[in-house]
Amino acid sequence: MINLSPTLKTLKIIERVCTLSVLVYILLNYSNISDTIPIHFNIGGKANSNGSKVVIFVLLGIMTFFSFMMGLLNKYPHLFNYPIEITDKNREYCYQVAQKFIAWMSLHTTLCFSFLTINMVLIGLDYMDSLSILFLPLMIGGISLIIFYFIRKLTNA
Repeated sequence: MINLSPTLKTLKIIERVCTLSVLVYILLNYSNISDTIPIHFNIGGKANSNGSKVVIFVLLGIMTFFSFMMGLLNKYPHLFNYPIEITDKNREYCYQVAQKFIAWMSLHTTLCFSFLTINMVLIGLDYMDSLSILFLPLMIGGISLIIFYFIRKLTNA
């Protein structure tokens, strides 16, 4: 098991603050949310399936579980698969890059889940009627940028 650097710890703290903020936001607004809210959205951000407002807590639970598992995984970079051969010369560098990759991917996922959860609350409060059309491109674009950036860093090792 490898300890996390200060940068990785900071990213994890940002994730936790984000998750706790979403929880507080949900709790403050839960009683005012309509009993049925959109739980699935099409590519344009329009709701195409409704369900119980309890789903908001399920989404928060998935986000928390994912963040926890990514944090746990990040302590064992020697178990990851790498696109290059790991040698004694590049091992430390590759492990650090891989840990940063996991930390940034986890933060991005937490931010996406947070945005989605907050938007579901806002729709349940009748402040909005759909997700922003930018949500899907930003989510996919963010994931793609993180993947390409860190693969490039690893292949330049």
